[in-house]
Amino acid sequence: MSYQDYQQYPEQRPSNGLGTAALVLGIVGVLLSLIPGIGIIAWPVVIVGIILGILGIRKVSQGRATNKKSAIVGTVLSGVGLVICVLWVVFTLSVFQSPEFQNEFEQEMSRQMESN
Repeated sequence: MSYQDYQQYPEQRPSNGLGTAALVLGIVGVLLSLIPGIGIIAWPVVIVGIILGILGIRKVSQGRATNKKSAIVGTVLSGVGLVICVLWVVFTLSVFQSPEFQNEFEQEMSRQMESN
């Protein structure tokens, strides 16, 4: 046997970027989703956070990453941010569809038309 048969290959370092990115995006996404109006920015942030978190968890299960907790927490936070975004949409639509809003809107529009 030669030296080349016993040659060891350097150990591959774990790649933890996806889980860490999911964690950062999850935190930012939750914070952005809590702000009315500006929360629209949170939609792409939390969706990308969920995708990266799932990919990070898959890398951990394949043994190519070691930050399982970060990937899971990032995925969960991104999911929470997405739920908050959906709740804002439901709330906004219910307000605009309410009879009280419709009446107030029509009254204000007629006042504006009369003043011009």
